[in-house]
Amino acid sequence: MYRISKCIILCVLGLYTVDFEAREFGQSFDERVTFLEKRVDKVITKNETLKTEVLETTTARPDQTEKQWFLNFDILYWHAKVGGTSFAYSNERASIDLPIQGYTKRIPFNWDFGFKVGIGKHFEHDKWSSSLTFTYFKSADDASMKGSPLNSITPLKGPFSHSVKKAKSEYYFGYYNLDLDLYRHYFISHGVSLKPSVGLKNTWLDLNQVVRYSGGDILQGNTAHTRSVSDMWAIGPKAGFDSNWYLGNGFEVFGLFTASLIYGYFQVSEESKVTPSSSQDFSIRDRFHRFVPNVGFYLGLGYGSYFYDNKCFIDLKLGYECQYFWRANQSLRLQTFNNSYRYDNLSEDLSIHGVTFKLGIAF
Repeated sequence: MYRISKCIILCVLGLYTVDFEAREFGQSFDERVTFLEKRVDKVITKNETLKTEVLETTTARPDQTEKQWFLNFDILYWHAKVGGTSFAYSNERASIDLPIQGYTKRIPFNWDFGFKVGIGKHFEHDKWSSSLTFTYFKSADDASMKGSPLNSITPLKGPFSHSVKKAKSEYYFGYYNLDLDLYRHYFISHGVSLKPSVGLKNTWLDLNQVVRYSGGDILQGNTAHTRSVSDMWAIGPKAGFDSNWYLGNGFEVFGLFTASLIYGYFQVSEESKVTPSSSQDFSIRDRFHRFVPNVGFYLGLGYGSYFYDNKCFIDLKLGYECQYFWRANQSLRLQTFNNSYRYDNLSEDLSIHGVTFKLGIAF
């Protein structure tokens, strides 16, 4: 395997090495091979674990001036999407009897700002690097639906299922995340670099929906309240793959993909009551564990340059980022069976996506 690696590297260096003293016309074949072998020896090293010769790639991190630490700060402008937020549907008829023809109402969510902060360190061991990044993003929105004398509204949350004239829902979304990554950034050509990584992902999700129904023949001047909560804390292994494609003059196109399988602890609950009563008609709670798969990507354009007499390096990136979680909304869902109530979990997906502006400084 060592001889095969040498042959491949000899061919590459023979095509791209420009050294006229060693490649003058008239030199013998043996002299030119000897010169190229010396060049190959500089990029071949021995792996002490596998006890074999391996190709040593050139690091792509900006540490030519002994930089060891780096900081990242990201500004996020993201949009949340959560499955299972539908809280009412309308019927074009005043009665709730069949046939039903209408549409459902769900939470649309606004675009909101968040941030990331990170710190990292470069190591001399094989030019590895490690980073710790915290993400903070919160969003809140509401939606409502009004009926008329010609149509009715049917509740979808809580035990109250009679026709009403107005439904309103508020939703609170909280995402907090901690990523610990270990990676190596290296060139595979003069214009392309790769950065494979492994690490841990620790995620908190707070999902809280409040729904109020009012009006109709049954409620009249009263209001039916329902509050659903789904909180998750999860941790698990993470792997990623990052590539940079250098355009020249400091500009680059980049792409990052990550995947993780986090093991989550869920605390879910649902409480319902009808005013003017202050006591809860329903108060159900559940706690359990479940695996939650997650994938994320970040694509865009970047720029990097040295400043302050080449003592610092600044890295700017602007791109589109997305995080997707399967079965992360485990809110309770009420069903009726033989004139009794039954609960199960929604098990709906959620995602957050939008624009991310990254500022990185190595010093």
